[in-house]
Amino acid sequence: KMYPNPAYGDEIYITTATNGNKKIAVYDVFGELVLTEVITTNTLNISRLVPGVYVLQVTERKKTMTRKLVVK
Repeated sequence: KMYPNPAYGDEIYITTATNGNKKIAVYDVFGELVLTEVITTNTLNISRLVPGVYVLQVTERKKTMTRKLVVK
């Protein structure tokens, strides 16, 4: 689960069933990697992202989910 989406502030929250360490990769619309981070909490700082549409890839315990993220 990822919220808020669209994101208006500097943070988004990512919750999973186990809430362990998560490897986050954020891609822009051109498929370029613009942000990578490993988070131990459920908070991801997105203040470096300019407004636009991104693809967010979350990997945790060999499972990966992909979501569309809109930054306003």
